[in-house]
Amino acid sequence: MINYFKQKNKKRSGFTLVETLVAISVFSVSIIALMAALGKGISDTNQVKYKMTATYLAEEGIEYIRNMRDTFVLYDDVSDATVGWGDFVTKLTQCAGGCKFDDTLARYDIDKLKNMTFSSCTANICALDYDSTSHKYLYHQLGTLSGFTRVITANPVNPANTKGEIKITSTVSWVKNSATYSVSFSDNLLKWRGE
Repeated sequence: MINYFKQKNKKRSGFTLVETLVAISVFSVSIIALMAALGKGISDTNQVKYKMTATYLAEEGIEYIRNMRDTFVLYDDVSDATVGWGDFVTKLTQCAGGCKFDDTLARYDIDKLKNMTFSSCTANICALDYDSTSHKYLYHQLGTLSGFTRVITANPVNPANTKGEIKITSTVSWVKNSATYSVSFSDNLLKWRGE
């Protein structure tokens, strides 16, 4: 009889079904939380990538216009009367409400710039394409649609001042998850050389 009681009082080692279910539940919840955090991190990384690209594109828009100004002003000494600060300002008057320009010029040639016109922007006209061959974002339809639009605006700082100062604003926008984001840069361009 003593042997019978000794066997009954032996403790068994192992998990019960309830303990196993609780452990699996805790593990599942922690894995789901980890996956949600990773998904959010990847989404945030993509958003930062878009914002950095938009920042560079907005800065590039300002640089394009600044380079145009410099080319017009530097060629002001030639006998041609269609170059100079005044002609640059005249071309930019089309950009008061937002415009795009011919960005296919590899280098700025005064003959090309004299004939260049700015186009008013609507929703699709200022969309930038990505050309995977040259790795450039361009206005014309050579590549795939990038999802970015760049609008350049030019407004005189003081219209009564004939010496001239123009505020250039470059705004790049994109849509992600049904929300519109944008980055803007502004710079005041001055007539740095007399006419």
